[in-house]
Amino acid sequence: DYLNRKCAQIDAVIVRQQEAIEKLKAYKLSVITEAVTKGLNPDVPMKDSGVEWIGQIPEHWFIHKLCWDYSAMLGKMLDVKRVTGKNLHPYIKNADVQWFSINSTDLDEMDFDENETERYSVKPGDLMICEGGEIGKCAIVPDDFPNDIFYQKALHRVRKRSEKSGNIEFLAYLMLVMAKNSCFTTSPEKATIAHLPGDALSQLRLPTPPFTEQSDIVDYLRQRCQSIDKAIDCGIEVVYK
Repeated sequence: DYLNRKCAQIDAVIVRQQEAIEKLKAYKLSVITEAVTKGLNPDVPMKDSGVEWIGQIPEHWFIHKLCWDYSAMLGKMLDVKRVTGKNLHPYIKNADVQWFSINSTDLDEMDFDENETERYSVKPGDLMICEGGEIGKCAIVPDDFPNDIFYQKALHRVRKRSEKSGNIEFLAYLMLVMAKNSCFTTSPEKATIAHLPGDALSQLRLPTPPFTEQSDIVDYLRQRCQSIDKAIDCGIEVVYK
């Protein structure tokens, strides 16, 4: 009888904490969505974006196709039959990319010739976007990422076309918002798709503030998301202690 009562009390606490965590996650997404589609100034004049999921955007913003500011390339197709072992290099695959983090340890290997280095290698600042699985899931290659790492076809490698063509972290937040709002799960004909082809990625229409404003939004979101993540972590600790 004692254990039944205590376990029921503990279960009730766990349920309340899990509900609080889910609310915090939803709040975090709403903060990011508001910042990357409406900006930080609530009093700025607005205009229709012409894109259904975006709605209105600040009057001085633009709608750009992703390909105007960034280049996107798929990685190398894995072909086990053609692996010779003569030019083995580690590569990242879909499962190595999580939201805003990339695994760099115990990576699988396959052959990459010297003439494929530029085409299939990654470098700090690249945004790696999942082509399948959780479509749109992405992370930026960090500054301390190991050298001589390549990537497989299940990933898009996105790079800025010029230094100020866009803020890659702003684009990562946009991809998160689009993925969580199911922008990648349907085609214009509303038919379910299982991947994000290169052409479709390049043609995405995105809200685009001036470059300096993108940087301001990124700085704001770093701080806000960090504080929300701390609150989420505290809730998880309560659940599992």
